[in-house]
Amino acid sequence: MATCEKCKCTFPIYVNIGGKYHNLCSRKFCLECSPFKGHNTRQLDKGSTKEFVTTENSYSYTSDMRTCSKCKLILSVSEFYAVSGNKPPSWCKKCNLHAINARSLKHKQMMIEYKGGKCIDCGEMPHTAAMAFHHLDPSKKDFTIAKIRNKASLTNTVKLELDKCVLLCANCHAIRHFKG
Repeated sequence: MATCEKCKCTFPIYVNIGGKYHNLCSRKFCLECSPFKGHNTRQLDKGSTKEFVTTENSYSYTSDMRTCSKCKLILSVSEFYAVSGNKPPSWCKKCNLHAINARSLKHKQMMIEYKGGKCIDCGEMPHTAAMAFHHLDPSKKDFTIAKIRNKASLTNTVKLELDKCVLLCANCHAIRHFKG
């Protein structure tokens, strides 16, 4: 947090202005006394004091708070994943997880469609989450299908691995593993 030399209020070091984060650590005055990109180079009068207003449209959060660009919630920094470099994270953990799960589900649905869309043992088409790819010969397995579900498309490498598998519902998959 920095302190304004004119009004003596504190203001955040990182602020989201127009969708971009700006570092205000070298500013002498808050954004209300000296608006952003206002080219205010004259010496501002000292002496007036004001409270830092916390409204929805003002710069109301502290340096340990961030606004998620996805859900638009103002959250603590602990609600964001750490990002390398000086760039603050843009999506909160919850929005990141939702995006990862949606991408994974979409890719799994593409793989299920590639394998015919239904269990080869019972012919059922349950929920996507209840479908599994069973390697017929585990010794020929190059990688586990579940590990690559976050990829964006079905590459030839993925298709070659899927060709070594059969599509089973969760019940039939459990029965196959129980039988050995």
